[in-house]
Amino acid sequence: SRVEVGEEPKKAQTEYGYSNPAPIGTAQTLTTENILQKYTIEMSVNEIIRGDKAWEMIKEANMFNKPAKEGYEYLLAKIYFKVLDVNEGQAYRLSSFNINLISSDGKEYEYSSAVTPEPALDATLYKGASHEGWAVYEVKKDAPEPKLVFGRNYDGSGGIWFKTTK
Repeated sequence: SRVEVGEEPKKAQTEYGYSNPAPIGTAQTLTTENILQKYTIEMSVNEIIRGDKAWEMIKEANMFNKPAKEGYEYLLAKIYFKVLDVNEGQAYRLSSFNINLISSDGKEYEYSSAVTPEPALDATLYKGASHEGWAVYEVKKDAPEPKLVFGRNYDGSGGIWFKTTK
C-alpha cells in the first residue's frame, strides 16, 4: 500500500514497532513519500556480533580504530537492504548513519566513528538493487537489549524496528 499525500510521510508495513522490534533475520518494508523523495525499501538485520569478537573485527578492519570508550563495547550489525521502488532514474543513498541504535531504556546512542569491516553498509542503490553490509555502533556493556531503527519520522515515531538479541 502506498502512502497518500497528507498522511504520515513514512509508513511501515509490519506488525513490529518500538515496543515489539522484529527478530533478527526478519524482513520489513517501509514506504516513504513526501515532496523530496518517494521510495519503498526492504530491510532486515541478519547478524549481530558484540563485545570482544566485534572489537577483533573492527581492529582488523583498520589499524587506527580505537577500542570502545570506557563502559562500552562494539556492536556490529549485518544489515540487508533492498530498494523495491524509487522515482524513475533516482538512486537511494544507503548509509549506516540512517540506522540508529536505541538503548533498552529509550536513549539514542551517538554514532561510532570506527571504520567498519568490509563489506560496509554504505551503497548507492537504484530500483531492484540490494546490498548487505556491516554497521558499527558503541553500546553500553550492561545494555541488555538495544534495538535498531530505520526511517523514523522527525518526531521519532514510525520507522521499522529490529532486535539486536536472539
